[in-house]
Amino acid sequence: MRVRDYCGPARVVLRVGAEPFDFASGRCIAHKDWFEIHLGVEVAEPSDDVESPRFTSFTMLLGRHPLSTDGAAPAATDGVYHDGVVTFTTPGRTFALDDKTITLTGKRTAGTLAGVALIPRAAEPVPVRGEFACTSEGAIALNPHAIPVPEAG
Repeated sequence: MRVRDYCGPARVVLRVGAEPFDFASGRCIAHKDWFEIHLGVEVAEPSDDVESPRFTSFTMLLGRHPLSTDGAAPAATDGVYHDGVVTFTTPGRTFALDDKTITLTGKRTAGTLAGVALIPRAAEPVPVRGEFACTSEGAIALNPHAIPVPEAG
């Protein structure tokens, strides 16, 4: 199994239902056609002997990313986006964000996200709210406990 450990000043704080999550130590890439964030530790090549995730990671890809297959519009400026991929993993659990609204601000150095988490074996999707920052100055101000508990849709 190959593991990728991201480092840098980026940080994401989330509330999944009432539960706070804090993903630190990562990087943002603001390309002319896309925006992406990678934080934590990610398994680059999973192996069959790993039953459930034993790592923590957050990934967000917006815009016309090389891995995009849906013909998404570029995410070249600050603004509101509904396409893209947002996934995050904590020990034993993997989440995918659906019905998402992602707002890029600060010349694509920060923003907010909201949606619902699709959780395996959960009866209903769980509401999610969060904030992210790509610089150390922005990341210091983030507090997962300050994010209001999202209301169920």
